[in-house]
Amino acid sequence: MKITKRARLHAGAAAALSKHLPISATTPVSGSPSDNTLTQAVNQAIARAKAAQALNAYVTLDAAGLHQQAQTSGRQVITIPETLRQKIVGSVDANDLPLEDLNAFIREWNDSFEFQFVSPEQLSPEELEVFKLTEKFGELVGGLPIRIEKVRISETMRPEHRDLSEAVGLWNGDEIIIKRSQLESVDKYAAVLLHEIAHARSGATDVTHEFELELTRSLGLIASRALEIDA
Repeated sequence: MKITKRARLHAGAAAALSKHLPISATTPVSGSPSDNTLTQAVNQAIARAKAAQALNAYVTLDAAGLHQQAQTSGRQVITIPETLRQKIVGSVDANDLPLEDLNAFIREWNDSFEFQFVSPEQLSPEELEVFKLTEKFGELVGGLPIRIEKVRISETMRPEHRDLSEAVGLWNGDEIIIKRSQLESVDKYAAVLLHEIAHARSGATDVTHEFELELTRSLGLIASRALEIDA
């Protein structure tokens, strides 16, 4: 896309205006290509200037998920439209530092992430009673898959990439890991465990045909066992 000299001048001035202008899609005065180009250049310059105002600032789309965790880790979270995010991510800010969105924070956090595992001995009596039902829940769908060596409980979980919220369950190949908070009730723990068993048995991720088939098969098995009918 060609940027006109006029657009470049306005983009340079945008840094000085960044404290007074919101980062949002600005409606051009007219619908001409030159006005649209000017709007894009100004908005991009404002975003870069704002990102440079704080160390490790992250420019991100408007999603609630991990904003608080990013802020707690020292990032300044700046909300911008998705169309603008696509244009500036991968470039640099006014201080020539990489400009990244919240997905970059997730990747960085995952790379350094460590589960805070909780042993059965550390569980409360109520939590332990629920955890002891693990094998029985597995038997509802034909038992735990052979590939699963153990089911573990963790205080912390990695974020989901889909909605940026913290996951409550995870299948990582040879283990199923479930967030401790799910032990507060039988139904919560059973739901997450059976969901992850379906991942392990199908070898597929969420929203895939293979996973949906396995989940459907599991529901049929559970229904037949609940009604004491041979599957």
